Amino acid sequence: MAITITTKTTPKDVQYIHEKSLTIPEITPRPLKKLHQLSTKNLISTARENQKIIGWVIAEPLTKNSYELGLGFVEKSHRGQHLLYKMLKKLITNPQATYMYATYDSKIIQTMHDIFNFQQTTLTQIALSSHGKFITKRLKNPSATKTVAAHIAQNKPLYSIRKPLQ
Repeated sequence: MAITITTKTTPKDVQYIHEKSLTIPEITPRPLKKLHQLSTKNLISTARENQKIIGWVIAEPLTKNSYELGLGFVEKSHRGQHLLYKMLKKLITNPQATYMYATYDSKIIQTMHDIFNFQQTTLTQIALSSHGKFITKRLKNPSATKTVAAHIAQNKPLYSIRKPLQ
């Protein structure tokens, strides 16, 4: 079956992503209202097979021209097909924007460098580049704080950034 990648999402899609993300301990769920806002701006990229959502990733605005990539997920049965990177290509479209993310997987860091020209960096640099929003948005969300604390207890977070292209 053909897999399609799109940034066009419906309210029903957003509801599904929200509900499913609440059941996945590896990702930090976002509030439903936030997901609806991102959807209206085409900042949620989905992978679908026969109209069924099998993966998604978001680009959350932090400042006027910076975004955090996150909430990335692909169904286990579809992993290894580079779907996450195909979805990211739909979101990383502004050469003048700064994009950043956190992960616990060093393979993702290397692939993001190879495909999208990201550079591994520090939390301090991410905080500076986002004017503190990368950190403060986590402090405002109790479920995010809990999820991040659980991740950090088991893994060392890695940070990566792609600054505006020259």
